[in-house]
Amino acid sequence: MTIIGEFPFQAIELDPGARVLTLRWRPSTATMSADEFREELLRFADATVEHRVQGALIDVRAFAHKPDSALAPWRAIHIIPRYNRAGIRRFAFLKSGDGLPPSKPASRPPQPAYEERWFNDEALARNWLSTGAALQITVEYELRDDVELEALRAGVGEFVREIGERHPGVDYCSLEALGGARSFVHVITCATPEELARLQAAPFFKAFAGFLAPRCAAAPKVTRRRVVASTSAHR
Repeated sequence: MTIIGEFPFQAIELDPGARVLTLRWRPSTATMSADEFREELLRFADATVEHRVQGALIDVRAFAHKPDSALAPWRAIHIIPRYNRAGIRRFAFLKSGDGLPPSKPASRPPQPAYEERWFNDEALARNWLSTGAALQITVEYELRDDVELEALRAGVGEFVREIGERHPGVDYCSLEALGGARSFVHVITCATPEELARLQAAPFFKAFAGFLAPRCAAAPKVTRRRVVASTSAHR
């Protein structure tokens, strides 16, 4: 991460590997005027064009300015076209706590050519900006010697089929080691934490956990991971 600009009301950081530009608002925004706010928005929007980023992260945790009612139409004319021209695909806002994000003003042309989401966890926001998924989770386990492999494969296959039919926001891949090692890795990719929670609450998910647990030589190892680099950031 490289700081490419520090200003009274914001700092701008560039992650060239992930092609993400970050704006961090400062507490000094409490004294920022409406005109100064527009100047800062233009500064960041021009930086997205200059660096041709695919993702933008706006950290509003210290933001204290109250935008005026004329901001939305002005933003539609002066800011959104710049983001569209930069080629931004995903736009994330980082907020504090679990509260709801502020209400979004009515859309005016031109429309954003990118997807927007709110997060309260920076790692999840960056994962989503880089890959389109906030969460990457691996589940690693080895089977007991007396477990019939074909029955296990069939159970996993049915489980994954149900995920595909019922949870379009989840990508689930089960991998088996070659060479008779009897070890498996499941890779779960979720667009949002809420998608993961819905999956974990589903009766068929709980049934599969009950099917799998007694067949494992030891408790499965579950690891939440973050993206370090991804080819999807360059496509």
